[in-house]
Amino acid sequence: MHPLTPLTAATPASGVWTIDHDLSLGGMAFGTRTTVLRLADGTLLLYAPGALTADQQAAIDGLGPVSKIVAPNLMHHLSLAAAKARWPQAEVIAPPGLRETVPGLPIDRVIGGDSQREGEIAPGLRWRFIGGMPKLNELILHQPASRALVFGDIAFHFTDHPQWWLRTFMTLNGCYGRLAPSRLFHSMVKDPARLKEDMAAVLAWDFDSIALCHGRTVPSGAKALIPRKDYGL
Repeated sequence: MHPLTPLTAATPASGVWTIDHDLSLGGMAFGTRTTVLRLADGTLLLYAPGALTADQQAAIDGLGPVSKIVAPNLMHHLSLAAAKARWPQAEVIAPPGLRETVPGLPIDRVIGGDSQREGEIAPGLRWRFIGGMPKLNELILHQPASRALVFGDIAFHFTDHPQWWLRTFMTLNGCYGRLAPSRLFHSMVKDPARLKEDMAAVLAWDFDSIALCHGRTVPSGAKALIPRKDYGL
């Protein structure tokens, strides 16, 4: 099996791939995911890099040079330094607060915040900062050419999971069997109006697929699955 999986099987040349990683939290097989995007200049961006094996690193190198590495929020940073060490030429981009939360991370640029809510990381790749949750500070990416949306912890998508403990836990958290944020997510919301405004901007984008950090990816029909009421919309 190839170490990288195209996000959309019908169009693997779209330039978005994912790599799944094992991750256990509280005894649950939670898993996490690295997303690889090909930029307009042919270089690559890594979003939420996980613990990449040698084969996975080689597969990434086979696609092209890595020019950017993005930490999606304040919680996904454990493999950030390792990714920078492996691709030292890459620019590490992070949301506000990560430098202070984890001193010593090799962060080159901070984007997002009250005065900078949306922009382009590179030509043809948008970002939006999701405010209202200072303990998360999520950066969502959108690649119009592939109609792909990429995010970290704004929602989970666990369906048909083999582990009963995770199924039970996520059901109790109100997000098993659907694309949805957890009750823990809701507990972090300090400014519902800001969250609503930022998510409304994201949902106005033209996207059809979703790569996310936890749970199943959504190869198509993604916009219809976003639970608007969970974000106050």
